[in-house]
Amino acid sequence: MNINDIFKDNVKKNGFFFNRYSGANEKENTEKIITEFLNCENERHRETLAYLIINYSLLPHAKGAEIAPLLGIMNMFELHESYNYKANRKHLVHQVYTFLLGLLIYNNMEKVREQINNEMNGTTNNFSSGDEKGEFLFRWKLASLTHNLGNGLSFFGNDKEKIGKYIFYLQLLSNENWGYDQNGITKLLVLDSGKKSLNLLDDVDNANYFDQFFDYLSINPFKSIYYDHGIMTSIILLKILDHMYTKYDGRTIDYKGYSVSFERSFFDKSIVQTAYAIALHNLDFYPKIISNIWGTT
Repeated sequence: MNINDIFKDNVKKNGFFFNRYSGANEKENTEKIITEFLNCENERHRETLAYLIINYSLLPHAKGAEIAPLLGIMNMFELHESYNYKANRKHLVHQVYTFLLGLLIYNNMEKVREQINNEMNGTTNNFSSGDEKGEFLFRWKLASLTHNLGNGLSFFGNDKEKIGKYIFYLQLLSNENWGYDQNGITKLLVLDSGKKSLNLLDDVDNANYFDQFFDYLSINPFKSIYYDHGIMTSIILLKILDHMYTKYDGRTIDYKGYSVSFERSFFDKSIVQTAYAIALHNLDFYPKIISNIWGTT
């Protein structure tokens, strides 16, 4: 049995994707579209299915609704710009497989699940109406299904025009107003709350690793990369979700039958932690840079 067969087997288990607030239609539709994705033999069709899965999986949660459409921008740039698929994976498809692999580990490795549940248990009453799996699923969906969103900002080198257009398209779909000029990256770094996203990420470890790395790479590019896609993804997510928290101003709203809190303190405990994991995920690609600026090997 290969990994695809294992995925197919687990898709049929009722608890693989869902928390206690998941409705019958959500369960049926998710199982159907994931099964079709796993059985698909046409590469282009599988990519379309991946986009549908990402959108459908993020939409049930209020904090995922404004993120879901953005993956189409990443896919459009990968399809229509000069992109070497032999050297790079198709990121929509890759993200869905990452999502499934994480669920497989969570559902089938008891010690890992216990550690995750213990961490979630302290905050879940406010985050996901008392369901720690609901909070885990939200964070994991956000991390796994979006972690390459900043890829366009990475593989365009330092082409200000292309980077600016990418940022402009993102803000159109997210109903944001970051501006469209030569300083698009700079504007991304500052949140509605007045805080700087890199500082929030560094506060997790009480260090300034991300700030140092961001500045170093933008001046000393690695293989034509000026902006790491993991860090850029985390910055985009922080920008959009910080705006949501500012808009709802600490209120708890009802979204599709369950309560979702926008109390500002939860932003640091849930959203920033998720963004931090995304920002870390690609840094082993730069071992010499990491060694130079952080003194590690």
